[in-house]
Amino acid sequence: MQGRDILNLFTQAVTPPRRILRATAVCRTEDTLLYDVVQDVAGDTVRIVGSFVLRDGLIWRHTSLEVPVDS
Repeated sequence: MQGRDILNLFTQAVTPPRRILRATAVCRTEDTLLYDVVQDVAGDTVRIVGSFVLRDGLIWRHTSLEVPVDS
């Protein structure tokens, strides 16, 4: 893979004002990162499921979806 490491891209994308409370899944292939994390966003606990797809070392597509937090 060219460009910055995908895990560094992920770390930069989820830094303040968000704080990761737990990562339930983080999977990657050569050019795709899938994640399922529980975050504290402005005092609210939210669960975000999403993906990053890289092309030529840059983010080509980013998806994210808020889903209910398991109790």
